[in-house]
Amino acid sequence: MKKLLGILALTLAASALASAANAREQDYFESINWNTEYRMDYQDVDNGIGNEGFKSENSKENVLRNTLSGTLNLQDEWGLKADFSILSKTYDKESFVDSDAQGWETDLNVRKSIKLGNYDTDFTLIEWKRWENGSGDETNVFLMGPKFSVKVLGQNVSVATQAVYFDDEVGENDYYVSGTEGYGANIDFGIGGNLYQGDYGTVSYDQVLENHWRNATGTNDYKNSWKIKSVSTLKYETPAFLGGFYAGTELLNEWIRHTASAENGVAGFKYTNEFNVTPYLGYKTSFSTPIGEVAVNPYVQYRALQRFTAENGESDNDRETNETNRFTAGLSLGLKLD
Repeated sequence: MKKLLGILALTLAASALASAANAREQDYFESINWNTEYRMDYQDVDNGIGNEGFKSENSKENVLRNTLSGTLNLQDEWGLKADFSILSKTYDKESFVDSDAQGWETDLNVRKSIKLGNYDTDFTLIEWKRWENGSGDETNVFLMGPKFSVKVLGQNVSVATQAVYFDDEVGENDYYVSGTEGYGANIDFGIGGNLYQGDYGTVSYDQVLENHWRNATGTNDYKNSWKIKSVSTLKYETPAFLGGFYAGTELLNEWIRHTASAENGVAGFKYTNEFNVTPYLGYKTSFSTPIGEVAVNPYVQYRALQRFTAENGESDNDRETNETNRFTAGLSLGLKLD
């Protein structure tokens, strides 16, 4: 997989350079992005909740995440666009113990830009998602169906209705039991935008509602299940200062409910709720090159507060709340081709 990623990165760079010189008559890359970040999670080993700072005995998880992403304009295929993202994860600590585990996440979707009246929309045709862990187990999810995104009154609105096939070995699917295969459907809605933008900065919000139905096939007699998910985000960001620095704070609340609870000895959670407060600081700059504009964005984040509550599906009263604080340092590089 490492060799594949290296070859892909080299191919992307070569294709981008070549396509910039041939008048865009063939397929070409609109943008290529690289993000690398190191995450360090800390949790109070005595209480499971509370911010105890960066103590070595509370070090829970360390992971290096590298992401290659971009957009390919398929000029020869009716003006379709393909978005891709490849994420590698390398751990040196998991669950408070040293680790050398690795993982991969891949996302590829094909979409078409369509103009509906006065609105510019994106229509997603098909999407493939894949997860792989260090043991070689993998999860594949294929999604097909309309997914619209449009700007209405300055707000970004998205709606998706998709048929789903999944083959899950890693436990990354939306079904409440891992190691299953089956089919389902997604009905999603999202809205977001700026609440305020002026001399004092920007206040923005994002609200996503996901309704994912799954039906496992095979010999296991598991229940059909809806996974209902709500993600609410409120963010404040300062105006740029000192030549490109910025700072802000993000509030996030994620609520998840599985309509089918765990059964037949299968462990699972039918309800979780997570609330985070994450201040951040970064620096943005950009410069022009013969093939396009390069953007550079180093940043740091600190999840200073978290409340994660989970209810086990086997008991209505079995709830547990924990807190994991997270420090993140990262660097994003982007190339937008002319």
